[in-house]
Amino acid sequence: MIQRLVVAYFVTLLAFILIDVPYLMAFGVPMFRAVLGDVLLQDARLLPAALFYLLFPAGIVHFAIRPALADGSLATAAGNGAAFGFFAYITYELTNHATMRLWSWGLVITDTAWGTVLTGASAVIGLLAARRLSARAPG
Repeated sequence: MIQRLVVAYFVTLLAFILIDVPYLMAFGVPMFRAVLGDVLLQDARLLPAALFYLLFPAGIVHFAIRPALADGSLATAAGNGAAFGFFAYITYELTNHATMRLWSWGLVITDTAWGTVLTGASAVIGLLAARRLSARAPG
């Protein structure tokens, strides 16, 4: 089980980054910059970004992939992953909207929808990789 979880983590991490970074460059950063202007840094701070990208997939594995491996359900990974993404992103978005003058409902809705889909998809990809490892394992 540990080996499957390690594989799931690294595949989920890779999937999350490979899906999220192009989205952020093409759509996310321009959307945030249009609303927030010069409040945004020109270049992201690498340490907090790296910590997020290392930690969030661990949450996906814990809350979505582990339960899906236990019950054998792709729907569990997708549903729990989407729920984890929704609650994590909506917490961030609503906190910012409650405390920052420039934060808009458009940012709240768009970024929460993105986080929900991204997290659910990453959970499914991580689960499929873990299942593939199980199918190839002897015995």
